[in-house]
Order: sequence, then structure tokens, then C-alpha cells
Amino acid sequence: MELTEANDDGILYKKHFRPEFERICANGNFSIFVMSSDRSIVLSSAGESSTARIVGQFFQSVFDNPEDKVIKQTPSYTIELQDDNDINGEFLVLWGNLPDGNMIVIRSAMESLKESAQISNRCLLVAGVVSLFIGFIVTAFLTRRVTKPITELSRLSKKMKDLDFEAKYHPRAKENEIDILGKNFNEMSSRLEEVICQLKNANARLSRDLDVMGKNEEMRKEFLSNVSHELKTPIALIEGYSEGLRDGVASDPEDTKYYLDVIIDESKRMDDLVQQLLALNKLEFGERESSLSRLDLTSAVKEMIKNADILLRKNDIKLRFDNSRKICIWGDEMCVEQIVQNYLSNAIHYAKDDKIIDINLLEEDDKVIFSVFNTGDSIPEESIDKIWDKFYKVDKARTREYGGSGLGLSIVKAWADVYHQECKVINHSDGVEFIFTFDKA
Repeated sequence: MELTEANDDGILYKKHFRPEFERICANGNFSIFVMSSDRSIVLSSAGESSTARIVGQFFQSVFDNPEDKVIKQTPSYTIELQDDNDINGEFLVLWGNLPDGNMIVIRSAMESLKESAQISNRCLLVAGVVSLFIGFIVTAFLTRRVTKPITELSRLSKKMKDLDFEAKYHPRAKENEIDILGKNFNEMSSRLEEVICQLKNANARLSRDLDVMGKNEEMRKEFLSNVSHELKTPIALIEGYSEGLRDGVASDPEDTKYYLDVIIDESKRMDDLVQQLLALNKLEFGERESSLSRLDLTSAVKEMIKNADILLRKNDIKLRFDNSRKICIWGDEMCVEQIVQNYLSNAIHYAKDDKIIDINLLEEDDKVIFSVFNTGDSIPEESIDKIWDKFYKVDKARTREYGGSGLGLSIVKAWADVYHQECKVINHSDGVEFIFTFDKA
């Protein structure tokens, strides 16, 4: 192409084009010569002797070369393989006519072409191996970059399956669709944890409600059984004495008064029993709202002792209580009143021998220990744990004698359960001590 352009420009045979011509020959490892129509050499890349030999060899090969040596032939040029017997080599030869009518012959040794091809093949092989290695590294990097978050999501889903909601997906700085999916996994994990917690709480509440229902049913049956049992006697007495009055058994005013007194006493006993049962029922079923306030326990005990003064003098009981110190507690006013009253009433009716009652208030850390001791018989060991049960009576005859319902200590135990306090009884050699704890104010 360059030689044709130089021919068209009229500089192909000029002296100043000679360096460019030699450069073309050197770069392509070509031997080039141009002949006029009379076969005289007008341009050659070789010396005269070499040119003459090459030209002679060329024409001989053109006429003697078999057709299978021709690689390509057009009206403008021919490309064929020629053997140079002088140097025992094979050459690739292109020959044709320039626009000015001169013949141009370009010859290149096949050996140099093969070497160039081998070098090119080796370069291509090395380039291919390097490209393959680089491609492998790039592929591995991209694959890891893509699969790592997917693997993390897989691990996260497995932990969620095992109900482990601590694991979270950590999105990268530049978010993509997988990171958005990971964030959705985190949100789903949090919501699942919340729902499961709600279900567990609901299940716990349901179990608790079922337990309460079962316990309430048992308490209801026990309540009805005890009430029917406890009311049976006063109802029978009221019925019997009422029938006696109706039938005229009481023949004089004194007998009539006695019958009426019995009916009134038994009516009051029934009323007290019902009131205590209702109070106890409210405590056990949690229907009474607690109302804690700062109370003066010393004053409350003094008030209860004052109310019981008639019973104390009637039973010739000596009561000892140190009221010189003001001791305050956190408590419910009704709770304190019922506890002190029940303990004091119980002590009065069971006091024997020396007939002494000792009431003590002891401060210990953050608690105030209220205790009531009475001289008399100890409580049988088999009854220690049962005295807090409803309607349980250690001595049924004596309980009936002073009108006890068997509910007083049950109410004390119910108050202890409501306010998480302690109530207990201790047998001493000369009597019995009942104890209740309060929170110190």
C-alpha cells in the first residue's frame, strides 16, 4: 500500500524515499525489487549480484512452479510459494504490476514467517494463560462478593428456624438488592421474636388462668361444703327454738327470753360467719384492692387491747404490752385491724394456767415482727400446719363455746399471702406464740 501510494506520488524512485523504502523492507523482513518491461532493475533492496540471482530464481520459479504452489491469484497480483534451490529455502512471493506498468516482486522467507508465527503463538498462549488466571481471580472475587451475603442470609435463616433471633444481617456500605433482603430478614426476625414473646406471655397467662380457674373451682366446692357444714348447726338451733316458741314449749317469760336469746345469738353467729367468709373470699380471689399507708402499729394494738378490755377482765387475764415506743409500718388499715384482733381474740380464748398474754413489737432490719403469746396448752404437732385452713379447729368444743368460726387464722394467712409477709405459730413449754411480719416504715 505504501509503495503504491509512493508510486502514485511519483517519489518511489526518488533518492529521498530510499530510507523509507529500506525501513519498509527491514520491518517486514522483505526483499523487494521493481523491474521495468525490459526486465531491468529500477529499484531493489539487495545488492546487484543478489538481485540478479533472485530475479533469475524468480522467473524460473514462475514458469516451473506447479499450480498447487499458487496461494492466491488476481488480475492485479499473485501470491505463491517458491523454492530457492541455491540457499535451500522456501519463500512467500507476491508479484504484480504497479500503476506505472513496472513489475514489483516482494519476497519473504517462510522460515522467518514461521518464527514470527511461533513467537506470536507463544505470546498468545502466555497472554491466554495470564488472562485465564486473571479471569479466575476476578471470577472468584466476584463470586465471593455475590455469594457471601447469600451465605450469610442462609445462616441467618437457619438460626431463625432454630428460634435464635440474636443473629442479624449486616449490610454493606453500598447497598444492593441482597442487602435490602437482609434488612427485611432482620425486621422479620425482630417481629417474629416479638410475636413469639407475645405468644409465650399469652400462653403463660392462659396457663395461669386455667390454674386459677381450677383452683377457684376447688375453692368454690370447698366454700360451699364448709358453709353448709358451719351453717347447719346455727340453722338447726334457730329452727328448733323457733318451733319450741311456736308450740308453746316456753311456758313462762324467762323460758321465752332464753329461747329468743339463743335465736339471736345464733343469728349473730351466722351473720359473723357470712361476713368473714365474704372478706376471706375477696382476699383469696384478689377482688380487694390493696391500700398501703404509713400506720402507727403501737396505737393500733393499744386500740384493740382497749376494745378487748371487758373480755380480759371477765376471764381474769393479765396482758403485758410495752406501748412506750412508737413503731410505724406500711400496711392496710383493715389488714392490721383483723390480724391484731384475730391474734388477740385467739389468745384470750385459749389462755390458761397463769392466764398471761404478752404482746411484743420487735424491729429487725426492714421488718417489724408482731407477736402475741399466751400461756396455756401447746398446739398438737399434727395441727400446726392445719390451723391456717378454713374452718379447722383444734378444739371444736372450746371453739364452739366462745363462738369461733374457724376463719380468723385463715384470714390472717390470706393477708400474709396478699402482702408477701410471714405468719407462723411457735409452741413454747408454757404456751403458744403467734407471729406476723410487717414492712417497717
